[in-house]
Amino acid sequence: MFQEAEFANVAPILSEDVAGESLPPAAAILVAVPIPNLGRRELSVAAQIREFLSAFAQLSANKSVGATQLAEGYGVLGQLFHAYEFNDAAERCYIKAIRLAPRDDR
Repeated sequence: MFQEAEFANVAPILSEDVAGESLPPAAAILVAVPIPNLGRRELSVAAQIREFLSAFAQLSANKSVGATQLAEGYGVLGQLFHAYEFNDAAERCYIKAIRLAPRDDR
């Protein structure tokens, strides 16, 4: 299961101006997830999002991760984007999560 605790010690890897970039392709090619511009957010918010993005990039690059785990990752990332009103990125994460795990009713 993809938990927030898994992100606790991941170093941020993205710069302040990352608008328009996309996450690395996952096992299933679906819709691109834009990385929001974090330059106008509080430093703690930007750091939290960078940590999640870094952890998700590691998760999606792992070839042994199954569709269910990847869907869980997209769902958690979508919730984080949604919480900070990055609605376009959140919606795309939710779409990927649904496509990867269509029977999961969350």
